[in-house]
Order: sequence, then C-alpha cells, then structure tokens
Amino acid sequence: MKDHIRTFLMEYYNEPIICDGSIRINDKSYKYKLFNTLGLIELIRHNSSFTNRLEQAIKLYRKNDTFEISDLVTEYIYYRSDHITLYYIVYNAKDIVSTVRFYLQEAKKTAYFNMVYTNPEYRGQKICQTNIQALIDSSNKTIKTYELEVDTNNPAAIKCYENVGFKKVKTYELEKDHSYYLMRLKSNIVE
Repeated sequence: MKDHIRTFLMEYYNEPIICDGSIRINDKSYKYKLFNTLGLIELIRHNSSFTNRLEQAIKLYRKNDTFEISDLVTEYIYYRSDHITLYYIVYNAKDIVSTVRFYLQEAKKTAYFNMVYTNPEYRGQKICQTNIQALIDSSNKTIKTYELEVDTNNPAAIKCYENVGFKKVKTYELEKDHSYYLMRLKSNIVE
C-alpha cells in the first residue's frame, strides 16, 4: 500500500486512480481498494457490486437510509475540494469490512481522517487500528500532522486512536448535548 499512497502523492490529481491490493490483518487476508474522488466516480459509473456494498456500509455508519454513494462526490465538491481525498476500503467476498476517508493537504503537511468505520461483525480485531496505521506509515514522509474527530461516547474508537498515537487536544459540541474530541498525531518528519 505504501507505493499506492506515494502514487497518489506524486501523480497528477485530475485523473481517476483506483488501486487494488491485499492486506493481512490478524492472519486473515482481505482485499482493499484505495481511490481518489475521480476513481470513486469511475466506480459509480460502472455500478459495481463493490459500490453497492460500499453504499450499504456507509448507510449503516451514518444511520442514514437516504444516503447515496454519489453523496460522497457532493461532499468533496462542497467541503474538501482543496484537499486530496482518498478512500481506503477493506473488504472480503462477503462484506465491506472497514472504511477510511483520508484528506491530505500537502501544502500544510496535514491530513484528516473521517468516515472511519468497521463493520460490527469485524470489530475488536484491530482492523481499524491497522488501517489507520498503514495510512500513516504510507504518508508520514510528507505529512506532519494527522487529525480526526471522535464522539466522546465511543470509548472503543478513542482507545483505537490512542493506540495509534493520537492525543485528545480539544473537546467541543457539534450538536446540543453531543460532544466530540479533536484528536491529533504529530509525525516525525523534519522540515
């Protein structure tokens, strides 16, 4: 996967890029897809079973039955078009196992994780931790600071991120009576 991340960081970003590979986690083999937003559009255009399974997984994650996979493209256009947006999806023949959306802003040497989700059937196996660590290991030569937000009522996710090295730096409310931690990890790159 390191070579795939480097491809995204070195290649021209106005082209669809979709990389396929395999990863071993806890002695189990999984497949992964790593793609940018234009790669997502290509996947949507071909209306694959993978895209349909991904849409269903994100509906569960967001608790939103009206979500459509094309909503991710809209989010990119309106919220993060100044970033390189990568999607890292781990799956097997049956399920979408885990998802991570990874925003990179090379000029500021920052990255932001969101849409971090592990299928409930696969939780407790350090899959999320392994995926986030792999993305960090693949990009830490160019990224100085990694950030993410996590619900303060999600101790399993908080522990996962702390195991990777993230620290809580701020608490805030996005919704009434619902707070989140901003968590941050500094890499060891020298400027």
